This record gives sequence, structure tokens and C-alpha cells, in this order.
Amino acid sequence: MDRRAFLHRALLASGSTLALPLVGCSTAPSGWGSAPDSRARDLLLPAARRPRRTLEVFLWGGLAPWDTLYAVPAHGRAGGGGAHAGERWMWWAHADETEQRIGACGLELDELLAPFGEDANGELVHLGPFAAPLRARDDIVARLRILVMDHEQFPHQTAVPLTLTGSRLGAPQMAGTAAHIERWVREAEPDRNIPASWVIQPPNPAFRTDNTTTAAAVGRHPGIARPGVLRIGESTRRRVERFARAHLDGRSASFDRAVDAYSAAFEAALTPAGASGPLRSAALDDWRAAQAGLREAPTLAGLLDDALEPGPATSCGESGSLDGTAAGLKAAVRLLTSPVSAARWATVIDGGLIPASHMTGFDTHLDHVRVQARNTLHTLRTLVQLINEPGEDDPDKLDLAQDTVLLTTEFGRSPYPEGDSGLDHWNAGYAVAAFGGWADEARSGVVGAIDVEGRAVDGVRPAELRAALLLAQGIWPFEPEAFATSAVRGVDDRFAAAQRLRQHVLGYGS
Repeated sequence: MDRRAFLHRALLASGSTLALPLVGCSTAPSGWGSAPDSRARDLLLPAARRPRRTLEVFLWGGLAPWDTLYAVPAHGRAGGGGAHAGERWMWWAHADETEQRIGACGLELDELLAPFGEDANGELVHLGPFAAPLRARDDIVARLRILVMDHEQFPHQTAVPLTLTGSRLGAPQMAGTAAHIERWVREAEPDRNIPASWVIQPPNPAFRTDNTTTAAAVGRHPGIARPGVLRIGESTRRRVERFARAHLDGRSASFDRAVDAYSAAFEAALTPAGASGPLRSAALDDWRAAQAGLREAPTLAGLLDDALEPGPATSCGESGSLDGTAAGLKAAVRLLTSPVSAARWATVIDGGLIPASHMTGFDTHLDHVRVQARNTLHTLRTLVQLINEPGEDDPDKLDLAQDTVLLTTEFGRSPYPEGDSGLDHWNAGYAVAAFGGWADEARSGVVGAIDVEGRAVDGVRPAELRAALLLAQGIWPFEPEAFATSAVRGVDDRFAAAQRLRQHVLGYGS
């Protein structure tokens, strides 16, 4: 029994004249993330539009929109007139170098920029050359929904947690989307022991200092919300061996019986005389979840065995000895498509084939074109190979009719050069994307705009995106452990907030 239900029943039992339904409470479904009433249920996406599974690729370091997801040639064009005309601005900041680079990257493009759709300012947005693997797939472009984002955090260390969770660093409720999904699934499927959501970290050692670990944060959730966490690296093989419990030398059954005996003794100590079960204990619940998951570890070992073997790879003529990008994406898709307890959500922190000078994959203060071309193209080429093409029906790949792919990042890169060859951080206006699943053909287009100064117009904040992703899953996002109504701009109540998320972020009408 949760706290709300306990207080409600206590008031009823007391005979108090205050024994009325508590404000904000309902007799609607009581599981975490359930819509509190019929009005809220109508604001969730219809079951037919909810994604079967979601892969989030977090392009760590700051993806530049100008040569990937959001190029407006009129901004800075020499003969176009207006602000910044003729300057090295946005797409034009490194256009000459980009044109020279495409040959080394094996790109065969009729045009460097491909028209995509109008933004909120009526400007025609183009997809850039480093989005070429997406551009080559008409089925992806037909579903592509580009969202303009903005926030106030300039450093990686604070922007990463905000964009991965929707909460600021240090907020008690800060929890990754993976944790929300994990709790929701585990409460609906109490017999499930394999995690329903995963976070996969790159081999780059800087991932801790940049706080990408917050993708697996649980905030105020109980222990059952903890997602599975893997780190790609040279020690991955040893981790798989640990999953198989080889260190028990065939004595795992005896070990489990001993653990069961200690667990039973602990439960007995928490059970009052005559009671049917132990008193509620968060620690005991967490222990049970961990114990059950441990017994499923051999299943994970078989599932991930060869998927976590990073090897060398080459992109744009440069070779990396440890391809954490491919290993992470392949492991995520293996978990999402597993025939046994398939995952519902996976976040892959992409540190790039070869890290940039600041150890992330996309933090291009120096050599922007060379580094972002190499890493972006390698990521997208690897990704599209893991997605079924039209007419293909490979059960080991994602299916855009049912599955959603997200391309996210903590911020973009500046519309002006940093030094001669780089771009700085830019949180005032950048772009992320979704395609497949809920992001279908009817949702394709651009949400918001980036104006000529590089600033977002009618964009989306990180908390709004994260709350909308829960709504798309059929999860009511306005829970104490998730988001407050104030996370959504320009609304007065949670129903108006959900309506804005549904329409503006996800693209669904009332």
C-alpha cells in the first residue's frame, strides 16, 4: 500500500468529516506512472502508437546542427543580405573545409545540403553532409522529426545531466529516462528479473567527470528502478564471465540456497506475530530485486557474449583501435531485440570512434570538420545497419514501424568559429532527432526554429523532451519521482502540460 492509499484509508477508518478523496488522488490505476483519471489517460499516446522499444544514442560532446540536422543556407550566405551575410556563420563557418573533406569520408552526394522541411520561422531547413547515412534512407527521412532545443547550461558537467534527465545536477529527483522505464516495467511485470532498460557507457575515461553516469540515476525511485549498466572496454570480456558466474565453479545452486536461507531469516525478523508478511522495507525490496537479477546473469552472458567485443574500425581514413561506438550500439540492439525478456529502452553514450581533443566524441573546439565528420558518419553508418530497411524482416534489427530511435546531445556547437578550425559549446539553439515508432510519417518535420543569431524559437527544453518521452510510452510523467507541471513552459496545470507535450513535442493532436 502506498502512502496516499494509507492516508486515505486511515481517514475513512477514523470517521472524520475530512475523509474525502485526497487532492490529486484517484481510484484510477495505482501503479507508478499510471494516468490518475480518464482525462489523463486520453492524453497518453494511443497504445498502437507507443514504441515497442527505444534506442537513444547520446552524441556526447555536442553535435553541431549546421552540418548534420539543421542547416539554413540563407543564414550567412554571402549574397543573401541580412545579419551575418558573408561571415563565417553557421553552415558557412567551415563550408569550404567540409566540401574538401567529403572525399576522404567516402561520401557521394549530389548536393552537400538536402532540403528537409520548414521551421517555425518559415525557413527551409536542410540536412547536412554528415547526416548522409540518414539521407540515404528514405524510410528514415520520411519519419524524421527534428526538435530544436535550448537550455542555460554551458559546461558539459552540468549540461549532460540536464539533457539526460531533465533535472539539474544535484536535484534529489534527478533520474534518467531509463530509471523511469525500468520502474514502470518492473511494477507491471513483477516476475521480470532481467533489466528492461539499459545504459551503455563508452570506453572513454572522461565519462565520469562529464557526468554521463546520470543516465542511470534513480533519484527518488526505489532500487527496482535501477537500470542495467554496461561499460564498453577492454575488461568487457571479464564482465561477461562474471555474468556467467563462472567463479562459483558450478556451485551456483548451493550458493543460491544459502542466500535464500539468510533472506528468509531477515524477512522473519521483519514479520510481526500473526502478520501475513514482513513490514515494508525498501532495503529488502532492493535486495530481492538484486538477488533475482543475479540468477538471470547467465542469460545475459549468453546474450551479450560477442556483442561486447570492441575491435578496430576506420572512418574518413582514420583508424581507431577500440570501436566503442559499434560495440555499444550492437550491444544495445542485442538487448532490445532479445527473444528472452527484451529490453524496452537503451541509452548508448557515444564517445566517438576516436575521441576529440577533450576526450568526448563531439567536443570539437579544434579540427571541427575532421573530428565531427569522422565520428558522426561512423556512428550513423553503424546505426542504420542495425535498422531494418523496407521489406527487410531481420528479427535482430530494429523495426521503424514499431521502434523509436533518438539522436540526442547535451548542446550544439557555436554558429561562429572558435579559433581557426573549431566551434565552441552552444546551448542557446541546437537540434536533436527522433524517428520510428511514435515518430512516424505524419510526425516528420521540424519543431521550433533556430534564428539567424543561432537562438531557439519556440523550442523544447530538456525536461519537456524527457517528460514527453514518458508520455509516448504510456507513462504519466507528472509523478513526484519524475516531473512537476512547472517543467513545461506556458501552462497552468498538469493536463495543459500533458497536452502541450503531446502536441508540440510529439506531434499528436487532441
